[in-house]
Amino acid sequence: MVVMGTQNRSPLPLVRYRLARAALDLHSFTVSELATMAAVPANTVYSFLSELGPSVAQESLPAPTPGRPRKIYTLTRQAVETLLAGNFEVARVLREAGIDVAAAQGVKVQEPRMKIESLWDLYVEQLKDLYSAETQILQALPRMARRAQNEPLRKAFENHVHITEEQLRRLVRIFEDLGRSPRGKQSRGIEGLIEDARETMQEDVEPENLDAALVSKAQKIKHYKIAGYSTVRPYAEILGKAEHARLLKRTLEEEESTEKELTQLAEADLYLKYAKASV
Repeated sequence: MVVMGTQNRSPLPLVRYRLARAALDLHSFTVSELATMAAVPANTVYSFLSELGPSVAQESLPAPTPGRPRKIYTLTRQAVETLLAGNFEVARVLREAGIDVAAAQGVKVQEPRMKIESLWDLYVEQLKDLYSAETQILQALPRMARRAQNEPLRKAFENHVHITEEQLRRLVRIFEDLGRSPRGKQSRGIEGLIEDARETMQEDVEPENLDAALVSKAQKIKHYKIAGYSTVRPYAEILGKAEHARLLKRTLEEEESTEKELTQLAEADLYLKYAKASV
């Protein structure tokens, strides 16, 4: 491991508060994960990490794409103490400025539950659920990749990080066209599936069975997304949003393709392992 060293311009108090909260929740993360969790640009995350200096350790990860190195950052005890102490001060400054400290957490604040009085309302509500689901999945995928024992499976998880990022961008385009915010709903369904996967990764699972377990959890997540996009795409067509329907269909096709790929990987891996064991 190496450590951060240079100093950059510090993020604004409100942004720094959100970054600190997200970093403390994750403890170990990539820049992409922290940026997603705190809802800030990647360059803001780099400034935040540089400000923490040597109290943040970094380790290189295998890059899924040549020329695109990735690193995982881990908070040392010093970093945790610094962030905890600093956030009390930042929270005080925000309160004195009349800013709602709870709202500074960004992604954890929800809007009042919307009433479903029309197909338009249902369409927006379902899109918000998908946006929340994609955001949570984007945070979970790198961890699943790091636990995968099978190289093709690890690469499949890593490649899907980039696919999920593009799927999120498509949803953002749809919300921009609608003039609505994608935030305000926590996908409890996907939250439960990801928590189930997290528990599996924390359990003492034999290496030869871990990949099968990871694929099982990933397929459940895929089925949730496939059901969601299969449901919402016809709504877009009925409401006359042809471009929305096209974007949603593209994501649906990607999810169906990935689900088949995971099934093939699982079947091939299990066959090889248990065929050898029976000889």
